[in-house]
Amino acid sequence: TVNALPSTPTGISAAPAAICSGSSSTISVTDPGTGFTTDWFTGSCGGTALPGGTGQNSVLVSPAATTTYYARTRNTTTGCISACATVTVTVNALPSTPTGISAAPAAICSGSSSIISVNNPGTGYTTDWFTVSCGGTPLEGGTGQNSVSVSPAATTTYYARTRNTSTGCVSSCSTVTVT
Repeated sequence: TVNALPSTPTGISAAPAAICSGSSSTISVTDPGTGFTTDWFTGSCGGTALPGGTGQNSVLVSPAATTTYYARTRNTTTGCISACATVTVTVNALPSTPTGISAAPAAICSGSSSIISVNNPGTGYTTDWFTVSCGGTPLEGGTGQNSVSVSPAATTTYYARTRNTSTGCVSSCSTVTVT
């Protein structure tokens, strides 16, 4: 008996196709139909089985570097397998944490203001400022600014992180306090 080979997986995609280091993406194929399943691999078609990727139409992946994934359809009755389809998840590096963070002056009288600033992060990068926590409440007027004038009513800690303007990837935070 000669069993037919299943069709190569269709509709292969990664959502999102580009991620920041430490993030995840869902790789998927169109459901191959009853009696068929999808197996996922790294390295090559039939290479290293992707953990959690046997018999799955979609898998959540968190690659440390840009990675190509291979999917093939398997007939669950005959075991016959298709040719592979591929999808690549691009991993973008995180920017450096802001440096040279300062407040001038660091201590103010009630009703006065201070300029909080970081060193210019360079071309293609910008700084976003927050109150409460890193990535928390955006500081009014602090999105995409290397320096911001603030007039806190009480001693306040401000959080700054670098953002890559192309990829949207963000760094960890630096803090500065205005007393």
